[in-house]
Amino acid sequence: FYCPKSGSDALLEELEAKGLRSAQSQYHRGGQAAYEASKALLSSRPIPKKLDIIRLGATTPKALIKATVELCQTCELTAMPGEIMRGSVIPGINLIAIDSSGMPVATASSYAMHSPNTPRATEAFWGALATREDYRGQGLAGLLGAMAIEYMWENNGMRAFNTGIKAENLASQSACAKLGVLNTDWVTAFCFDDERLATT
Repeated sequence: FYCPKSGSDALLEELEAKGLRSAQSQYHRGGQAAYEASKALLSSRPIPKKLDIIRLGATTPKALIKATVELCQTCELTAMPGEIMRGSVIPGINLIAIDSSGMPVATASSYAMHSPNTPRATEAFWGALATREDYRGQGLAGLLGAMAIEYMWENNGMRAFNTGIKAENLASQSACAKLGVLNTDWVTAFCFDDERLATT
């Protein structure tokens, strides 16, 4: 998660030389400024009355979890496993806006990233902001993202909100910047063993 940009190219080249597929995303991070920006946004922009906001939990139907995952996938995002989305494994929250048919039209989430007995215990993953195509342009995912930051700050003691964004995804970078989640000198680096993945 905290790979310096200055060394990321060499690291990825080393991984690829070992036969692994690699990728990276820009590491964005927000702290108290993100919390304050979220509070300000929520006080100035109400959720549209035709939508309901719900938190995924233990009693959420599997069909709604599946629909939320599919919404993320339409935005080229990877959703967490269902038990994490429900908040039953680690401290976290996954919010969705649902329309009159009960289907999700936007989602955002935040989860504790590290063990509570580590120096980074108050750092959270934040993001997976996704909006169904016919509801885009209304700032729904940003509102849900602000709710997630506010909740994690006030209820779980999180003080940093981290997310990875592809360098070419300028729209997401702009949306994050509005909530004080800004680009850093780090990247998130990934590697994949496609041969092993194909056999498991």
